[in-house]
Amino acid sequence: MAVLPAASVTEQKAPPPAEVGIAIAGGGLGGLALAVGLLERGFDVHVFEAAQELRTGSGTIIGITANANTALDGLKPGLERAVREEGSVSKEWLSYRLQDGKEVEKKNIKMGITVIRWQSVQNVLAKLVPPERVHCGHRLSAYEAVQDGVDVTFDLVGSSGEHHYTHRNEQAACGQRTVRAKLLVGADGIRSAVRRIMAGDAPRYVHHLNWNAVVPTEFIPGLEKDTLHRTEDDVTGLITFKADAGHGWSFWQVRVRDTDGRLADALGPKWGGLGKPGAKQRALEHLEGLGKAYNAVRSAIESTAEADIFERRLMANGPIDTWLDADSRVVLLGDAAHAMHPGPGEGARQAFEDAHQLCLALVAQGPRALERGAVRRALQRYELLRKHRCETVQAMALEGSGLPPEETVPPEIRGFTREQRVDRFMEFASWLRTYPNNPVGDPNSRFFKPPAGLQRLVEELG
Repeated sequence: MAVLPAASVTEQKAPPPAEVGIAIAGGGLGGLALAVGLLERGFDVHVFEAAQELRTGSGTIIGITANANTALDGLKPGLERAVREEGSVSKEWLSYRLQDGKEVEKKNIKMGITVIRWQSVQNVLAKLVPPERVHCGHRLSAYEAVQDGVDVTFDLVGSSGEHHYTHRNEQAACGQRTVRAKLLVGADGIRSAVRRIMAGDAPRYVHHLNWNAVVPTEFIPGLEKDTLHRTEDDVTGLITFKADAGHGWSFWQVRVRDTDGRLADALGPKWGGLGKPGAKQRALEHLEGLGKAYNAVRSAIESTAEADIFERRLMANGPIDTWLDADSRVVLLGDAAHAMHPGPGEGARQAFEDAHQLCLALVAQGPRALERGAVRRALQRYELLRKHRCETVQAMALEGSGLPPEETVPPEIRGFTREQRVDRFMEFASWLRTYPNNPVGDPNSRFFKPPAGLQRLVEELG
């Protein structure tokens, strides 16, 4: 039996059934998106979330581009529009390149991207999943293969009474419940319990610290409607970001490079969270003495209550041999499979693609999709179409991390000029936008061609 260390407190008012078709561990964006897609296709699906309620605040935003739009509408017709209407469609991205705080380059990038509060997307998805199919206070602790299924054991987690930056995985448990499923999907985030059981690894620090918040638009002076602003200093590595998130909300962010890890060490052992004591002052310290390019973000931080500031180390998962345990009917999705540095903004977008492709893989097996042989074929198809693509995205994201270039930048491009690297990134972004076409690479690309053997396998799928 695969088990994690035991770690709850209150019973659900309506406990889940003893047997379900598909159990999804994790009620974040990926888990809920998958539930929406599976329910749309008639599957018996239940979501098990470790926290006492579905998350309603995170202090962050997501950007939804063409690939995610396609995936959302593939999950449920009209879902892309429902999400878009809750955010701001930004058609202009102002990118400022600085050197020691002085502007040396400004680019106006024309693009269409829906910028939306994380919690707004969560709310849209949650409304599409009947409440009797969402079971909060259930933290996965073990799973075990049985005849024609998998027994999933959950710690029952109640309110800890601790600060709201205490992670749900650290809260005490006072009971357990076991549910039998035909398929278990680990969509339980970067600190995935399912992944720890399956692969035994842990995320690593990618040497950036981040502070951000979603605030009323008036907190950010001079921010134009439907625009994004990004500054990056070539010398210090300091990145700031501000964006209109729609409906009177905006977003600010400060990101600093922490090459030697000293800044992270000073924060103590916790990864971070909302409302950490001292977070506001720590964010402001990194803008101290800097010029007018940072005035708007500085003003926004000063206006933001500390309880609303999300401070964290940036973490990422590395590639693993497989995302699935076909014999035990277990598979990973979203950050549990491929948590990445947030630089390209692809984390949620790739989770939506995962959810869409897993739905399609199961449907392709017909009415007996949850029988053992059919589940195995579905999971293998899903992994074939998703794993290489997501690992490519992970690698591109790491190139923009605070890790040393010799660890993250391929040798063949280390001598590239800035312009050549930008061209390469634009080719990467263009490939992503072709989703669901070219799932393992673009045959016409210079840098992102599909591996020949993998391409043949994809073509055989039809």
